[in-house]
Amino acid sequence: MLPTTIGSLTLEDNHFRTLGDLLILTKLPNLRSLNLKKNAIAAVIRSGSDVTMPTMTNADFAFSTSLTSLDISYNNITQWSFIDNLHVVFPGLTSLRVSHNPLYQNLKAADGKILSAEDGYMLTIARLRRLKTLNFTPITPKERLNAEIYYLSQIATELSLNPKDREAQIIASHQRWAELCDEYGEPTVRRSDAKSVNPNSLAARLIRLTLRLNDSVRRAAGDDRPQEIALEIPRSFSVYSVLGLVGKRTGLVPMTLRLIWETGEWDPVASKFSDDDAEYWSSSDEDTDEAKGWSDGRSVLREEELVTGTRMVGTWIEASEAVVRVELK
Repeated sequence: MLPTTIGSLTLEDNHFRTLGDLLILTKLPNLRSLNLKKNAIAAVIRSGSDVTMPTMTNADFAFSTSLTSLDISYNNITQWSFIDNLHVVFPGLTSLRVSHNPLYQNLKAADGKILSAEDGYMLTIARLRRLKTLNFTPITPKERLNAEIYYLSQIATELSLNPKDREAQIIASHQRWAELCDEYGEPTVRRSDAKSVNPNSLAARLIRLTLRLNDSVRRAAGDDRPQEIALEIPRSFSVYSVLGLVGKRTGLVPMTLRLIWETGEWDPVASKFSDDDAEYWSSSDEDTDEAKGWSDGRSVLREEELVTGTRMVGTWIEASEAVVRVELK
């Protein structure tokens, strides 16, 4: 029988495979911090030969609400369903360390685009609504807002790429869908008919660009110029060619302009870690290195400059539509 007065417990470097292996710890009413670093945890509960993990309910086991800090870094977590169930197993969880798990090393969006670990951490914030600190970094209201909107857009993309008859199944895999739709509004899901566009057709080889002229460009071109210019161009067009079209539309010398692709994705802003944020966590070198890390609670929109040259626009932008800001050099 474990003493009920235990407040902090470190069980790293063991061979636990599931959180269910720690069922006895749910009887500790004063446990505040649990370190499960460097185990082999891959699931919440054992499920035999079934590699999928069901959504848990309060009828399953849960730790005391006194437990607010959890370290499950350096384990074998590969599924988002594990992350989704953390607030069920740890109803008081507000501080989580989950880095160095396979889930964040092999992330892909629904459209097949490779996601970074930072993207994964944003999705973790969005999936765990009560979380206040992730990987040593406090989560600001703005960071949570950005993460949740990003997550909602990812769900919408997944829905748009799948037939209508799979909608219920997809939504069921995202526990916060209804809550986020209530908060931010349900996104528009545009499904395209796979038969409507022949991949060998001209339509499949075109990109529709919305060119937004910033204030300096509009002043130089004349205030009567529209704020946006729509272009539909072949993917094989070079950046030089696009600049030529923009120059023709604005009356400006193409080589005085630069094109900035607004990707619509968010990147965390790197920051340095304060020791004051590391309550309950170990202070090893690897922890400190990580904590210098991924975000200070702020995010910025990811932008890429379409560098002037002969590179084809289609090798920059894979989507059929994109927003590009036009600036003066």
